[in-house]
Amino acid sequence: FGLATSVIEADTDRVGTLMAPFDRLAEPLTRAQAWLHEECRLLTRLRGRGFFYLYQGTLLVTQCVFCMIFFCGLYNVLMGTVCILMSCGITPDIEGMANAAGLGAGGPPYSLVVDSMEVGNSPSAATSLVGQFSKAEAAFKRHKEQLPGKACRELWALRQQATKGDCNEPKPEGVFNGSAKEQWRLWNGLKGVPEEDAKVMFVERLQREGVHL
Repeated sequence: FGLATSVIEADTDRVGTLMAPFDRLAEPLTRAQAWLHEECRLLTRLRGRGFFYLYQGTLLVTQCVFCMIFFCGLYNVLMGTVCILMSCGITPDIEGMANAAGLGAGGPPYSLVVDSMEVGNSPSAATSLVGQFSKAEAAFKRHKEQLPGKACRELWALRQQATKGDCNEPKPEGVFNGSAKEQWRLWNGLKGVPEEDAKVMFVERLQREGVHL
């Protein structure tokens, strides 16, 4: 319970700005949040998380009276109540309060380094690549539901780079948006990779998943 709570509540934006080597935790934490969003979606919703914290709190307060565990349990009950209230429409501006207190996240975003690939420059090679990529896109849409979440996010990022170029969209915000943050991080990590290279990488990544074009 404690590990799951730590992962889902971790602010990966702020973790990425910590001193080395702690800044490296941002990437695995984002992936873990994306996995929880897919496999334990209840915990990524305010109401579900609220009941989860209430459950933890009631377990803790029954262990002892007026000890550290008891007060931790009370805190969990309080946080669970706040989450449930927020799910009902009571939404305090937590980010605004944090910024007013000088606690807003800052610093450069972390990125994933990806090596570019060599692609033939002949017209026939370009035409063949376009045809392969179109088939791969169609195959990706057909088999998307059967692919693992990690593969889907990587393929999504490669497809974005291949069709739109470098990421020019702002990073998604919100504590409960781990999957979108991970997709954005992967796409942003491809910055500088030519569109032709990204198409080749997309086709090869899809074939590694056993998808036939």
